[in-house]
Amino acid sequence: MLAAAYHGALALTVVASIGLAGLLARTGGGVAGGRALAVFVALVAVWVIGLETTPMLLAVAPLGGAAFLRFALTFGGWPQRRAMAAGLLPGAGAVAAAGLAAGMGTLQDGDITAYLPGPGGWLVIAVTLGLAGLGHGLLAVAWHRAQGLRRRQLAAVLVAGLWGLGSLSSLALPALGLPPAPVTVPLLPLYTVGLVYGILRYRLMEVNVWARRALAWGLVMAAAGVVVGVVAVAPTTLIDEAPGLTAVLAAVVALALGEPARRLADRLVYPGAAITPHMLDQWRRQLAAAVDRPDLAQRAAADLGGRLGLAVAVTWEHAAEGPALVLERDGAVWTCRPTGWDEAPPGPRLVAYSFAATLAEAAGRLDLALSLAARERERQQQERLAELGALAATVAHDLRNPLNIVAMAVAGADPATRREVAEQIGRMDWLVRDLLDYARPWDIAARRLDLADELAAAASGLPGLHLEARPPSGLTVHADPRRLRQVLINLLHNAGDAAVAVSAETRDDGAVLVHVCDRGPGIPEDIRDRLFQPFVSRRPGGTGLGLAIVAQVMAAHGGDVSLTPRPGWTTCITLRFPSPGVPA
Repeated sequence: MLAAAYHGALALTVVASIGLAGLLARTGGGVAGGRALAVFVALVAVWVIGLETTPMLLAVAPLGGAAFLRFALTFGGWPQRRAMAAGLLPGAGAVAAAGLAAGMGTLQDGDITAYLPGPGGWLVIAVTLGLAGLGHGLLAVAWHRAQGLRRRQLAAVLVAGLWGLGSLSSLALPALGLPPAPVTVPLLPLYTVGLVYGILRYRLMEVNVWARRALAWGLVMAAAGVVVGVVAVAPTTLIDEAPGLTAVLAAVVALALGEPARRLADRLVYPGAAITPHMLDQWRRQLAAAVDRPDLAQRAAADLGGRLGLAVAVTWEHAAEGPALVLERDGAVWTCRPTGWDEAPPGPRLVAYSFAATLAEAAGRLDLALSLAARERERQQQERLAELGALAATVAHDLRNPLNIVAMAVAGADPATRREVAEQIGRMDWLVRDLLDYARPWDIAARRLDLADELAAAASGLPGLHLEARPPSGLTVHADPRRLRQVLINLLHNAGDAAVAVSAETRDDGAVLVHVCDRGPGIPEDIRDRLFQPFVSRRPGGTGLGLAIVAQVMAAHGGDVSLTPRPGWTTCITLRFPSPGVPA
């Protein structure tokens, strides 16, 4: 039984060490000294193979000690590491060659191979212990000085070193003239696993996945080993009558304990990360209730922050300080990138990564829902506009004939009466024209236009206009000429007798901003939030449709209109025309 455990532990150590060395060599683990640690772990595998095959391979021990010392210098952050590490590997290689020349010793045959060092073997052992002791001493000093994540990682390395020393202690018995009894060797596989895992558990989530599987497998094998041990001390007659009983019982135990072992491994590797299907379903329901992006971000931050007991930021396509989830879109697909979780333990990190995947799904569903809602609003708006258009056409037909009759009826009246009637008829006719214009479908045929030329054409029809400033010639916008002129006329007409200035600027994204400002009475506070809605007017006698038409024209161009503050002016309305490369 002990022999089987001994050989199995050595084999498992070799497999684990080679796998970990490959992982470190491929990624470096994101830690200082990761490559040197990969060399050390690989040499541990070679050394363990030597315990089973030939003492010559045990001569690599000084090279492993040198690699570990180099790792300790780098990972501990010693400023003199380059000078201290100079000549380490050549010196260790010379010691290994001297050990081989002097004789490494022999392996004693038996159920358990025992190593009996020769003169060269003792030299190799002494130098290796010296290098390892110096490396651990430097790490201990660095641990005393460090804080936070680095302190926890250094502590894991030191604990793993003590574990490794303890697991190898019983191998010294034959060298001291005592019978071989390597009772501590079954602990050896956890040495390299613990050493690498203690460092990388905060850096590489895949290491935690591997550790969880390895731990679950180890727990099952340990339970099966206990069964084998119990059967081994059972009455001889029971074993003789059922020679396959040991294997059967071990297999039954392995099958029965597979799921409990996995759950226990989850709790050990990811403490505080008990993610259940019910929890995932609860996350999905809570996030699905969001009505817009800010609401989704607020719900996600509250859900995850409440689960982990810390403040978590959720942002859209820009980074944030501290633990955060950043939602990013690639085409039509949303992804969620956790940032600022480097110093979080694996448990909270696993929760954050799992929640991030759920949040990305919720962002995609929200986008789809908002798109469908926008299409439905657009459809309803088109229906209302169609109804309004039909109503406007009816009103125009039924109103203009009576107005013409009224105009003819006062033809013989005094001049003052005729002027008053003509003014009121003009107001009603203007309202009818605006109503028809607002309700009709909008067709945009955009092309590149010189803004100064279009402004001059619009101002020519307003003889009372007092234009203080205008944009320079050569600044162009991508717009429909008829609609652009209509927008400018509406804005200039709204200024009345007040001084007006028109300026423009081009943004980095290619969009053009046109500012139409005046020094009129300003916008009353009670209508500022709904200024661009139909039938809201800032001028007495206005139809309330001019700015609504401006908003519709700008939306048809793929841009927008807004009320913006600008020093020196009481009112400033800004038109944004998108870059020609942006679809309307």
